[in-house]
Amino acid sequence: MARSQSLLHLVNGNLGAMDNPDGLPVYPRYVAVLVKNVGDAVVSFQTLLSERRPAIPHDLVLVGEREAVVLFYPEAADAAPALSVREEMRRLMPFYARAGKLVVGIGGVALSPESVHESRANAEYACQYGFEAGYPAVILYDEIMHRKAVHLPFPYEPFSNAVLAGDSSLAERMIGGYIAELAGGGMSIESVEVNLMQAVTSMSGLMIDHHLQHLVPGGRLVGRGPQNDAGGNGRLARGDGPANGDALRAAGVERPLAAGTRFEGVHGRASGRGHLAGLACGTGQLNAELRLHAV
Repeated sequence: MARSQSLLHLVNGNLGAMDNPDGLPVYPRYVAVLVKNVGDAVVSFQTLLSERRPAIPHDLVLVGEREAVVLFYPEAADAAPALSVREEMRRLMPFYARAGKLVVGIGGVALSPESVHESRANAEYACQYGFEAGYPAVILYDEIMHRKAVHLPFPYEPFSNAVLAGDSSLAERMIGGYIAELAGGGMSIESVEVNLMQAVTSMSGLMIDHHLQHLVPGGRLVGRGPQNDAGGNGRLARGDGPANGDALRAAGVERPLAAGTRFEGVHGRASGRGHLAGLACGTGQLNAELRLHAV
């Protein structure tokens, strides 16, 4: 039991939690293999390893109900240890009766116990590409690592300063420059997708808050929305200065809140959805009831 617990800490990178670190397997190299979607077939997978014993020394580590790690210890003389591990796993698959939805990810080579968890993380990433290889899938991290998303940070602070200063031209140039960097950087489609999503998330949060400030100068929002229209939306008029309170009351708003009002949440009354929509162009559409508190 102590060894299996130590191996679990090893593949998870929790070496400090081990009761007996001296009991760790000491080898020149380690390759972590993550076997996912094992489900109720963990026992039969253990049986398979014992019956069709791989030529490379190994340990089986159960990390969850639907996944397990096979930790291989390739010899130092092996010129391509990860490839050797892949061939061993491919050899096993035809004998595994429940391999229908099995995904096997093979991580990179770790040269010390401290880096075993990195090999396991690489194996986890490789498993994501099982849909391309078909099932049962055996995916080698070294062959798909070039597709791993590369982060290109969006210049959020300069962009937010430009927006808050009302310099739309500068803000647009920043967006254009960022897109040009993504397009010309030779990135994988995975990298482009991840970076675009992060940039859009950064921009949308700022723009929503910026437009809400225009709706209610000096406050964060208003008290209670007007009656819903046929689409379940209440419209808030936009105004500036002292006239804004009259405009809101004319739109059916019960009362504008004082400066420092804190927005708590949006709750759908008709459709059951709680979201902000249509804030572009300065027209705020709130899907039903707003609950706010003055602070």
